[in-house]
Amino acid sequence: MLGQCTWRVSAIMAMGACLFAFWLSDSPVDGREKGKDAAVLKGKIGAIDTDNRTITLVITAYDRKKQEATETEKVLQVPKDAIIMQDDVPTKLDDVKRGCPTTVKVEKDKAVSIAVDGPTIRGQFKATNPDRNTITVIAGRDMGEKVYHLLKSTKVTNKDGKTSKVQDIQVGAEIVLTLSVAGDSTVIRIQPVVLEKNRRGD
Repeated sequence: MLGQCTWRVSAIMAMGACLFAFWLSDSPVDGREKGKDAAVLKGKIGAIDTDNRTITLVITAYDRKKQEATETEKVLQVPKDAIIMQDDVPTKLDDVKRGCPTTVKVEKDKAVSIAVDGPTIRGQFKATNPDRNTITVIAGRDMGEKVYHLLKSTKVTNKDGKTSKVQDIQVGAEIVLTLSVAGDSTVIRIQPVVLEKNRRGD
């Protein structure tokens, strides 16, 4: 009887240890609460205060019924350990370009990650020139041919969300080009229209 009781006590203690370990593993390591008070905001950076490490994000909301657009500004603190990406490359707050499409992950009014991209172009793929590192698409209101420059680091994604090559894109396929914040015709990212819709939540 005594041996049976001892076995039960040991089992209960072991179970308690497992539950405690699970509780520890579920607790945040860096002091931030998992998923709580977290949000993703999209807009454009209107101002940057490098001394106080803050950004002013201009968010545009469009009312389809009234066909009106309204802008709101939100000031966010940028911690020193915040992840800042521009053109898919790590950068400093001082070098972030204003007025470009920006996605910010916010936790407790702090911008824990910032991603800045250039404008996007939607069109139909026509051809690529490997010798000149260019891509030709049919785009714009005039649906004319537009030529853009590619980099070795240009990311190409297929409809399954996997890494691909420009040469694998079929003629006539609808694609979205993300250009550099530099304002030139350099392409940073290429992906199918369907993935762009999913990313925006359309």
